[in-house]
Amino acid sequence: MVFTVFYVSRSLLHGTEASAHVQDIIDRSTRWNASMGVTGALAFTERHFAQSIEGDEDTIRALMARIENDQRHTNVTIRRARPETD
Repeated sequence: MVFTVFYVSRSLLHGTEASAHVQDIIDRSTRWNASMGVTGALAFTERHFAQSIEGDEDTIRALMARIENDQRHTNVTIRRARPETD
């Protein structure tokens, strides 16, 4: 069963550093997600992040713990966390 989490957060990135940090997030997560069977989508508006991730529940919960502690954003608010059924 696939477990899905959707969250939003407030970005702490500013100015020209934002693009480099977001690219770093994309580069690292693409490699890690592929190795762990995680899929998802990330949106960044320069003020906020929104992300949906899905995969094995234990993997997603561990990933969310890392995401919640990432210093590039704050106010991580989980909007949905549930198993997906067909």
